[in-house]
Amino acid sequence: MSLNKASKISFAVVVPAVAGIGTLAFIPRHQEGTIPQGVQVAGMDWGGKSESVARAELETWRKSRLGQKVTLKLPAEAKSSRKWTVRRADLGADIDVDATLTRASDLQGESPLERLASWVTAPKPVKLEPVWTIDAKKIEKYLKANVAKRVYRIPQNARLVALEEGFKKVEEKPGTELDLAASTASVTERIPDSGDEAVVLSLKEAKPNVTLADLEGIDEEIARFRTSHSSGGNRASNIRLACTKMNGVVLKPGDVFSYNKVIGRREREDGYRVAPVISDGRLQPGMAGGVCQTSSTLYNAVLLADLKVLKRSHHTFPVRYLAAGRDATVAWGSIDLQFQNSTDGPIALMADGSRGQVLVRIFGRKDAGKSVQVTSSRSGLHATVWRTVKQDGKVVRRELVSRDHYKPVPPKEPTRQRLAARRLPRTQRASTRPTAPVIPASTATIVPAVHSTPTESDP
Repeated sequence: MSLNKASKISFAVVVPAVAGIGTLAFIPRHQEGTIPQGVQVAGMDWGGKSESVARAELETWRKSRLGQKVTLKLPAEAKSSRKWTVRRADLGADIDVDATLTRASDLQGESPLERLASWVTAPKPVKLEPVWTIDAKKIEKYLKANVAKRVYRIPQNARLVALEEGFKKVEEKPGTELDLAASTASVTERIPDSGDEAVVLSLKEAKPNVTLADLEGIDEEIARFRTSHSSGGNRASNIRLACTKMNGVVLKPGDVFSYNKVIGRREREDGYRVAPVISDGRLQPGMAGGVCQTSSTLYNAVLLADLKVLKRSHHTFPVRYLAAGRDATVAWGSIDLQFQNSTDGPIALMADGSRGQVLVRIFGRKDAGKSVQVTSSRSGLHATVWRTVKQDGKVVRRELVSRDHYKPVPPKEPTRQRLAARRLPRTQRASTRPTAPVIPASTATIVPAVHSTPTESDP
């Protein structure tokens, strides 16, 4: 084979390869510390520029882009035009300047084949995007604080509704809540995009905790207890409100009922009013006076239903609407009444504070032949309570419920003042002369201080 023929064959093989590479972007070799020719980042032409110049340009672009806002909106099914605008920086987004510069600097042709392609075809520019870092936890935090509460529609649990005779069951209704995972993913995807189109957030169905199926097994009333109160005034209003919040609660087997959790905070903005309460062993005006009568009535119904009591505290001194040892005081944030559904089926609570009474009824599946008796005895300021459980008339369990020690009921303020005055030396007692009288210290105006001692409901 002649030399010319061999050359022609070799050239025929190489040309297609070069042509193929020529269709790709080529970055020629460059000096160290500079960006290769043809490199563009976020629309900025960095070809041949030093890395320090490119860094300065990128920092300026970074500040501008992070200050721009992303718009969030709800899907059409939400039937809401509400939108949120937030800076990218506040969503945990940032630009990794070093990683972006490294990516741009490392783009260079190294192989002989690439260098040969640069001689045959003109190099094409390479467009790069900055390297973004996005903190998904910050996006979630923003969505929880600003969006989730706005879109949440509480689901309605299946519940019992009391009738004159028995009760009826009402089916549950789902609610609406923000799909946090899907919404976070949508926002994360949208942040690097320079467009103005809003991010459409995702919603999902909020499922009720109690369904109609959970009420299967609630057949009849298993226990009830009643106490009396004045049918008017702030105290009665507080009682009715507390009963409303407790009414219809369903507990599955093993569930724990917390009075404070169910009834919630008891302040003026929650609908409660000022009425007598026990504070530091004294009866005085306070917020939500009367709610302890609902907790005490519930406590007695729980005892009669033979449920397990987890937490219970008695008042400072005996209350007038119950025998000593049968009360259960509560205080928001400190003293709670808790019991557990220790049966093998669901139970439901019904409470009514109207018509001068507090009536608490517990529904579930009644054990045939079972009866529960709660007895109490008192010796001075000491009270003892027992619970006796019988099956077909025979005692199967007798248990000590509580042993309580109360303080004496404090005297009314005028009596207290007179006793204090009698203890003073004669020279310090109030004079009957018309000249400036000596006022006993106990009659001076007392400004109540803030105490750490929990405030109880009134007796």
